[in-house]
Amino acid sequence: DASDFSCVRDNITGLIWEVKQPSNNVLPNTTLREAHNHYTWAYDDGSGDVVGSARSAPNSSCPSNIDCSAQQFVEEVNATNYCGGSNWRLPTYTELLSIVDYQRHGQAQMLSPDFFTHLPDYSQLGHLNYWTSRTSVDGQSLLQAFTIDMRSANDLAYPKANTAYVRLVRTP
Repeated sequence: DASDFSCVRDNITGLIWEVKQPSNNVLPNTTLREAHNHYTWAYDDGSGDVVGSARSAPNSSCPSNIDCSAQQFVEEVNATNYCGGSNWRLPTYTELLSIVDYQRHGQAQMLSPDFFTHLPDYSQLGHLNYWTSRTSVDGQSLLQAFTIDMRSANDLAYPKANTAYVRLVRTP
């Protein structure tokens, strides 16, 4: 029943989800968690970037001075201890699907605006794809990862060098 909040706890899964900030500026002059920031897919497993990771130029589609990859975004959010946690990460495929509100089918977004305020505008990228942590293994390369389209709830193996939105998650 709160009217202003930064995180959402899913009482079914127990996961805590990031709530974006409103989009007030023009990229890259945005704040860290603005809704319309978007990222390439990169993941560092502790021994270096996973094969196929793509790191984009600094300040290109986000306000980072290092790069605009999902991995860099995770690191920067974790450094802030956002909502009392420093274990934020990309959601798995199944986790991201768990927040899709299928009753909103046919509407502009399939995320509930009651819980996920400040959503990006479809016209910015021409899609509402959100990265998952899952690489698509297509038998040829590791250059794609799965996204979930928040307009249709369809999944897509999407090139890691392209940009998509990120909705971070963590366990309590």
